[in-house]
Amino acid sequence: MPELPEVERARRVLERFCVGFVVKCCQVVQDNKVFEGVAPDTFKERMTGDQLAPCVLLLHLLSRMLLLFAHDHRDCSRCDVKIPENVWQELCSCYIPGATILAARRKGKHLWLELKERPWPLIHLGMTGSFAAVSPDGTKEVAEYVNSRVDAESWPPKFWKFRLVMENGNDVAFIAIRRFERVRMQQDPRRESPVKDLGFDPLTDMLPLADFKDELLSRSGPVKGALLDQSFCAGVGNWIADEVLYQARLHPQTPSSSLSLEQVKVEVEAVWQSLQMVIGKACEEEADSSKFPKDWLFHYRWNKKQASKWSNDRMGSSAAEENDYWCTAC
Repeated sequence: MPELPEVERARRVLERFCVGFVVKCCQVVQDNKVFEGVAPDTFKERMTGDQLAPCVLLLHLLSRMLLLFAHDHRDCSRCDVKIPENVWQELCSCYIPGATILAARRKGKHLWLELKERPWPLIHLGMTGSFAAVSPDGTKEVAEYVNSRVDAESWPPKFWKFRLVMENGNDVAFIAIRRFERVRMQQDPRRESPVKDLGFDPLTDMLPLADFKDELLSRSGPVKGALLDQSFCAGVGNWIADEVLYQARLHPQTPSSSLSLEQVKVEVEAVWQSLQMVIGKACEEEADSSKFPKDWLFHYRWNKKQASKWSNDRMGSSAAEENDYWCTAC
């Protein structure tokens, strides 16, 4: 499942291939599960604006009748029909242009595109969501990650749900393999649910240590559960929480409220620092796990054979929480 670094990588792909450009064409798959609260065709129309402005529709129809008698669209000597230049310019401008993409934003595991006009598309990558992009010269980028590989050799990739073709020729596809992904349209995603209900983002607005400590100690459940709570810490999932606690040398099932005063001073600060380090490094490498430090738990938690090489007596897992991993020797 994509976590903050993977979603940030997708945002950067959108930033490189979409931001600053106008959408020329949008294609959609009729999937009313992935498109939530907005019909796929409505999403397409919003992104391309390929309809005539109602105020000039009559003018458009009249011009079509006149063009029946014209050969060069503006002047015909045989039938002596002329369309004034100012009228022709008005006809050319009566089409609403495609959406201009101003920015690609993210908070936690949600990302959205800011357009020149509202509403804006809000995307949640769910369990297997990703983006792939190709430029006119054939250069491709894929925001993929462990357990969710995208085959972009053929285009568009399998399982795509919408494509945006920009005026400069860039082609971007949103892929939803298991269909737990969601595409919505909102007037202001930052001020609407689910984004407004999220806690702090460890990459863009990390809590000060004092506030982080107060919030963590106010919780009665395991420390890992606190990190997974999106209303507290947005974007953290199982692998990040395990990595952060491994780096901080703290068992994931340790109750947050049970830390002693001495532990609070040392261990909470270690968690706070590890959270910033893990998120920062993973985003710096754009979620390319092959570039993660070799001593990270990440490289062992996904593969039992790799874990056995690391030694089973050092790799712990919880029966109560099958997605908990830790080092028993630490």
